[in-house]
Amino acid sequence: QLDVLTGELRAETYLQESFDAILMSHVIEHMQDPQAVIAETLRLLRPGGVLIILTPNTKSLGHRWFKHNWLHLDPPRHLHLFNCSNLSKCCLDAGFDRVSYCSSSRDAHWTLGASLALRQQKRYIVGQLPLLLKLLGFSLFYLEWFILLFFPEKGEEILIKAQRPTTDQTQ
Repeated sequence: QLDVLTGELRAETYLQESFDAILMSHVIEHMQDPQAVIAETLRLLRPGGVLIILTPNTKSLGHRWFKHNWLHLDPPRHLHLFNCSNLSKCCLDAGFDRVSYCSSSRDAHWTLGASLALRQQKRYIVGQLPLLLKLLGFSLFYLEWFILLFFPEKGEEILIKAQRPTTDQTQ
C-alpha cells in the first residue's frame, strides 16, 4: 500500500519525520521563501528520506536563447528561479547530504515553442500554439537533446535529489 498526501507543507500539519520521500514538481519557484520550504522538508523526512525537486533551469539553453522571452520566467507567478548549483547549495545549507542533480529536456518542445511565440507574438496562450511554432519547438528540442549529451546542465528542467542524513546531524 502506498499512502500519498498532497497539500501545503505547514509545521502544524505534519509531524516531524512523517515521510520517506517528498516530491516537489514545479513548486519551489512559486514559494516566497524557498530556503524555509526546503528546511521544512528536511524536518518532515525520516532519516535517509529523499527530497526530489523539479524546477525550471536558468542555465538552460532556452533561457540563453530566448532571454526575457523564455517561458519559464513566468512573472509574476515564478518568484525564484534556480540552476543546478544554487539549488543544490540550498539543499546542503538546509542540512541535506548526498545531493545530486541533472537537467533534462522534458517538455522542452513546449517550452521552446511557447518561448518562440513570446518572442514573435509577445504572447502565448496555453494550448494555443500555431503548428509552425510547434514544429520549431520540436526542432529546438532535438537540438537541445543533442547538446545535453555534451553539456548535461543545459536542459530546461532541473531534477535535484537530496537525502536527509541517516544519523541525527540535522538537529
